[in-house]
Amino acid sequence: DLKSLPPFLQTRVRSLAAMACRTGDRQELTKGTLTYAAITALLVPLLYTAPINLIACSALFLGDGFADPVGRLLGSNPVLQYRVAYFGAKSIPGTLACFVASFVGSVGWAHLFNTLGHYTTFDARAFLHAALICSGVAAIVEGVSPPDVDNILIPVSVILTGFYLSGWDKYKFLFHTMG
Repeated sequence: DLKSLPPFLQTRVRSLAAMACRTGDRQELTKGTLTYAAITALLVPLLYTAPINLIACSALFLGDGFADPVGRLLGSNPVLQYRVAYFGAKSIPGTLACFVASFVGSVGWAHLFNTLGHYTTFDARAFLHAALICSGVAAIVEGVSPPDVDNILIPVSVILTGFYLSGWDKYKFLFHTMG
């Protein structure tokens, strides 16, 4: 309970909760933070060093992370907004930010891991294609998913897309892990 904290900490906690939540309701933190932690706890041990993990994590942490603030900042014009069912308004700038952040983050992390010798079999061109496709899927899923469910749907859709792509020989490396 906040009332048990000193007044200066109460103010600080309230302002942090207001910044971290779309609605300002502290309950929202439980859903998002808990889901992020659960998905991370699953992705890291299951896919460890697999390139698809870089795309899934970039889509969730960077893509989804940039979508909301960019959408609020640049997508307030009703012409730039769209609505899917009753899931609330989304914006074209937010969806594009999701795509760009996901793709750039994936490529950046893959370049770092590959440069450090982390991958034994890595096709940079095929990874770029896969990151482009998976980032597009992540942006679409983020744009049409209900609130609080996108934290699960984004990485799952990226992994399923990667799994589908891995059926072609040039994308088989997406699920290869080191160690």
